[in-house]
Amino acid sequence: MMSETPMTSLVGEGHPTVTDYVVVRGAYEHRDCKSTRPVVLFSPPRHIHGDIWIARLDQSLCQALLDACAPAGENFKPRWSSRCSYAFYRENAPAGDKYSFDADNALYACIALSRIVHPTAVGFERAARVLQWPNGDRQIVPAVQRYLNPYANVLDPGENWLLPEDLPVLRDLLDAFHAGQLPPRLASALWHHEAVARHYFIDLRWPILTTCLEALVKIKDEKLPSGRFAGSTKVFVDRLLVLASLDASLAVTEEELRDMYEQRSLLTHGLAFVDLSPALKSLYRSQERLVRGIIRKALLDATFRDIFASDANVAAHLPLR
Repeated sequence: MMSETPMTSLVGEGHPTVTDYVVVRGAYEHRDCKSTRPVVLFSPPRHIHGDIWIARLDQSLCQALLDACAPAGENFKPRWSSRCSYAFYRENAPAGDKYSFDADNALYACIALSRIVHPTAVGFERAARVLQWPNGDRQIVPAVQRYLNPYANVLDPGENWLLPEDLPVLRDLLDAFHAGQLPPRLASALWHHEAVARHYFIDLRWPILTTCLEALVKIKDEKLPSGRFAGSTKVFVDRLLVLASLDASLAVTEEELRDMYEQRSLLTHGLAFVDLSPALKSLYRSQERLVRGIIRKALLDATFRDIFASDANVAAHLPLR
């Protein structure tokens, strides 16, 4: 039987320095006259949080990472037409198992929260661990994504990048995320928001996006004073309207909320972003913005976060009409 242990005969002795990278390629290639975000390069490197940084990589390192992450096939080597836009990287990454990329999910959390600041298509298809040995040898070990699609997608490719001015808010979100255990409702909404980004087809994204909001406001087997079960649409609309009354930035109309909930099950299977009508694209964009706004406020505002700490709190602070 063949061993699954990585071959190490070509690496040096001692302890390597370990750096995990998530390379972002071609982020700016769809920028056009309709784009509202300027391009500001991450050069020099900018600190994000802990050991995590963001920077425009040296082209030789960028090329080495891209080559290492691309299946080479047989007598075939991919060629890359665009250089790295920037990369997230973590110095001194945990090396208990020196071949396990982002073992404690610090980079994963950072990128997931960066999408709360601004939606991007940063994926993990070009993620790798670099081991630099004392004798000068280097290994690049591609990351393995077992649970979610490594590719991410974005509704507006002409706005598909981060800016240095996004980093202070991202840093605050990471501080809050690591400060203590999140209420299960909020943790579920954040996970589903990341799952949305890892899908391309809108008939998959929309129901998952709706689940983000339901995770926050739905109470299992909830009944009205009349004794009847509270309908899912009523719960969705009533409670999100109350949230809008607590923060004007979360404001949406009752009609929009009803349309958001209804569309989750009416979309054509296999529908791509480009096939959405302008009206539906606008509605979907509003729902994404609402989800991001609620998660951001819940992370940064302890009083607001406490609303989602229990069913009793949800019922008390977000009463049904």
